[in-house]
Amino acid sequence: LTFSYSRKPKPHHHDVFVTDLLGRRPDNITHWQKAYDSAGVYSPSEQVLAFASSRVDPRYIPHWTRPSLLKTEAYLRVRRKVTTLTNFNRYVHPLCRYYVSNLQWDKSGRRLFLLAEFFHKRRPDQPRSNIFVITFKEPL
Repeated sequence: LTFSYSRKPKPHHHDVFVTDLLGRRPDNITHWQKAYDSAGVYSPSEQVLAFASSRVDPRYIPHWTRPSLLKTEAYLRVRRKVTTLTNFNRYVHPLCRYYVSNLQWDKSGRRLFLLAEFFHKRRPDQPRSNIFVITFKEPL
């Protein structure tokens, strides 16, 4: 069972935790001090965790960053090593940002679906949403 939660009363500072089905012994598996980690979901093999994180944004400050300004990307955690999976925010204009969320694996573990919302600072109430499918050569 995975969930995101903030043990400290810091707004927008969440980590992804894993626990057994009874909710015993929650374990923080993302441990990133200055990031908003969420949407953790295991592959069908239970060997790979996909999650969204704001660690892409060097200007992110947990106490001050409003949700409307969060930039997130998708990440994979395999055997305690975290790698970046998407790079939407790397080449975007400074007035724009992407917010990645709603990650889901297909049953085979070869495809990961995610929602990427594109926001422009001048029109923050009009995001453009796209669903992306990432296909892996082998099941994860």
